[in-house]
Amino acid sequence: MKNKRVFVDFHYLKNLNKGFGQFSYHLSKAFSSIDTDINYIFYTPQKGGYKSIFSQKNIFVKYYYSIHRQLGIFGRNYIFHCTNQLSKIEPSNKKIPYILTIHDINFIYEDTVDQKTKDFIQKKIDRAQVLVFVSHFTKNEVNRHFNVATSKTQKVIYNGNSLKETSLVSPDENTDDYLFCITEMRSYKNLEKLILMMNHIPERFKLILAGKGSSDYVLHLENLIQENNLTERVFLKGIVSEETKVKLFTSCFAFVFPSSREGFGLPIVEALNFNKPIFLYNKTSLPEIGGEACFYWEELEPEYMADVFLTKITYFDSNRLKMEGKIKTQLEKFSWKSAALEYNEIYKSLM
Repeated sequence: MKNKRVFVDFHYLKNLNKGFGQFSYHLSKAFSSIDTDINYIFYTPQKGGYKSIFSQKNIFVKYYYSIHRQLGIFGRNYIFHCTNQLSKIEPSNKKIPYILTIHDINFIYEDTVDQKTKDFIQKKIDRAQVLVFVSHFTKNEVNRHFNVATSKTQKVIYNGNSLKETSLVSPDENTDDYLFCITEMRSYKNLEKLILMMNHIPERFKLILAGKGSSDYVLHLENLIQENNLTERVFLKGIVSEETKVKLFTSCFAFVFPSSREGFGLPIVEALNFNKPIFLYNKTSLPEIGGEACFYWEELEPEYMADVFLTKITYFDSNRLKMEGKIKTQLEKFSWKSAALEYNEIYKSLM
């Protein structure tokens, strides 16, 4: 059916400071750059000039309106790709072929599981012919916590390397040795543990935390910094520009990411571009995404974290060429172009 089109839900482009927004941005760019006979409908926010950005003949832009949450997306001759498990945009026609990308089910690990969210995702799983997961960890967890029919096609497609085409900058001169973490600031990111770890490592090291966070949580972190007399060593940057992010990655001594809930972990792939020591919590998807290119905390006790950090930075320095080789090998697993081509194969299988 050559005239069948693929409707791809990219309305999360409205928020580029979150993972869904970054996924939409980089995957849409990848679709725009590959040679394909597939015709796309990109569903985007009105703001952002997407009709001029996605101007190829095979891409039609449809704008997001909140009324679509109630009425759905009309039409018959298209394939629908729901690009995340929480989107409320659905095709009105129940017979439309449906692909669902699942990034994580972090809510399932709360003390009280949100049954409404679980039921919502279960309906999307039931609706889909193809389920795509961003990691094998996420695939396994979904199959463990949800009812997934054996007839479903299931595939893992890794997210890409968002900084692959970025022009790297020269490191700032005469900067302090600082540890860097960029993430959406939430309690399960365990940023408190990083702050407390600073009490156990030499004073020459600083810590920079960047990313969006609620005012209450940021205030909590600020109070913790003050209580531990770390105001001259720990700094909260908030949301930073792409240019500033690259500068922080380039100039940092090490990247630290102790999150205990990740379906993938885009900042890890970004950090791999800079050949720095990377420290992760040995939980959820992080060992899969970091591989042998990273170091791992088995627990999040601040003094233990400091011991691992000090031991492994010495190892990294003594084995730099070996570690850089492992980093290069791990980075080769992540490509937005490859992801777009893999999604296209799924689309073709449903035409």
